[in-house]
Amino acid sequence: MATSKMVYLTAMDENGQFTAKIAKWLREQGYPLEMRTARALAANDIDTTLGWYYADIETGQQRETDIYAYARRSYPDDEYAVVQISLAIECKSSKDKPWILFTDGPTRMSSTARRNQRFVSPDRKWIRTLQVESAELPLLDGYSPHGYALVRAFAGDNQDAAFGAMLSTAKAAAGIQRWHQQARRGEDTINSIVLPVLLVDAPLLQCELDSDGNERLTPIERGTIEWRYQLTPTDPPHTIITIATPDALPSLAEDLNATADEVLRLTTPWYLDKQAKAAEIRSKAKLLLRPPPADLSE
Repeated sequence: MATSKMVYLTAMDENGQFTAKIAKWLREQGYPLEMRTARALAANDIDTTLGWYYADIETGQQRETDIYAYARRSYPDDEYAVVQISLAIECKSSKDKPWILFTDGPTRMSSTARRNQRFVSPDRKWIRTLQVESAELPLLDGYSPHGYALVRAFAGDNQDAAFGAMLSTAKAAAGIQRWHQQARRGEDTINSIVLPVLLVDAPLLQCELDSDGNERLTPIERGTIEWRYQLTPTDPPHTIITIATPDALPSLAEDLNATADEVLRLTTPWYLDKQAKAAEIRSKAKLLLRPPPADLSE
């Protein structure tokens, strides 16, 4: 059977034209970009899965995001208590259609707001410990330039293309965050932050106005979209998305590891204090449940 298939393919592939067409189609669909992205992240010690499924937060239907990647760190003396910083990555391959990040506008967010308005689980209490100005949290503070809108150029549906791409990666991040909440078992601690990432294999340009009011375009490798779009009433009022090109992947992987390390360092005292208080409560509960000593006076 395998031999007959090979003969059939060889007959169709005269002078390599058939496989060349397949390769061209694959590139147009973006599959090699997904594979190269996953390989680049894995080479930098990032756990990576291609084709990750999640439940759509609106319909409940299963949907696929291109790449789910994460850096996980364990709290001291407890392998079931972890910090995990994850990326939900949507890949877009359109070399002839540049992406433009608009950065002139009154939507600049403070560092505190950027760190707070993220997809986190199990709740927002634990991320309060991250509000330390001196802490270096590159993926939570976001890459410069910080923009307010994104479009894809040279396409009649440019606004819809950008909106659809941002919505897809935002929904993937939210879906993975919900899954992390549901996956928690018993006394396990999974302090999780999921970040949406849009990876574009095309020119990425920053657009701003110069002092004369003319547009100024600057090529960039990465940036941050502070999108004032709230997925659901329980989600942050801004959806903050990292946009990057393949050239930024090594630094993205490095910053993912650095952010996980710093989040673990900042939250460890809070976690240990929480565990100590829980142990004290359990100890008091046992004392209350202990039966009174027998009366031996008679």
